[in-house]
Amino acid sequence: MSQYYYRAAKEMPYVGASKETRHLRASTDHAMLAGSASSVKGGTSHAALRRRDHYFYTVMSVAIAMIVFAGFAKSFYLRSYFNRPDLHLVTEIHGLINSCWILIFVVQNGLIATGRVGLHRRLGWASAALSLLIVPAGIATGIDAARQGHLNHAHDVYAFLLIFSFRNTLVFAVLMAAAIYFRDNAEAHKRLAILAAIALFSEPAIGRIPGLTFLMIVLLVLAFLFAGPIWDLITRRRIHPVYLWAVPNADSFSSYANHDFCVENLRLAQIFGLAPPMTWRP
Repeated sequence: MSQYYYRAAKEMPYVGASKETRHLRASTDHAMLAGSASSVKGGTSHAALRRRDHYFYTVMSVAIAMIVFAGFAKSFYLRSYFNRPDLHLVTEIHGLINSCWILIFVVQNGLIATGRVGLHRRLGWASAALSLLIVPAGIATGIDAARQGHLNHAHDVYAFLLIFSFRNTLVFAVLMAAAIYFRDNAEAHKRLAILAAIALFSEPAIGRIPGLTFLMIVLLVLAFLFAGPIWDLITRRRIHPVYLWAVPNADSFSSYANHDFCVENLRLAQIFGLAPPMTWRP
């Protein structure tokens, strides 16, 4: 158990680390080793811990998929039932790619939970290919939405943040690239993958669920983001280095609480001709 944790902590990237950073990393390694050792002494075996993780990450993936369906049911999945207008082709492609990715993501977690690691690895390359398509499709959809004049209602903070999702897409790209790079490190890989899914889907999906207040949206996004670190604290008494590195940097959720961020990005979109002129009402 100790060797497994040491490997997971040691393989995290610290590019250009200073002397102070290396010292902090050594302290983190020592803390993780101590925490894992205490777990074993307390009766939690490595196999039992992995089974719990499999259950947790499978439940998380299903929860994300349910949030995606609930958020995009009216505008995408069930739009014919709700008599919604047809979508532009770029939006259709964007929705199809993202839907395929989240379905594969759920299947991938299920395969690991059932011990089918080989099939998980083979299917993972399909997920990686879709990840490459998600980034340009997401950016193209955001630009298309702005050109359609959807940002005319940008005084509504929800509408602006849901349509103008460049930041979420870029955060997803970084986290997913790291997950692919660390695919042989199971502890790092599964945490990076779940964070990538949360970064891409949590804000736009939760923000579209009917009946949610602004506060409820913020709390749900934060709940998804911090579920992993809290799970680590419960099961290991330590937070994995992936979360210590990624969560503070994958802070796209902070845009919900930052009105100035919304205003500045809207002005930037207008400068580059991506959004028509309008009056922002704070």
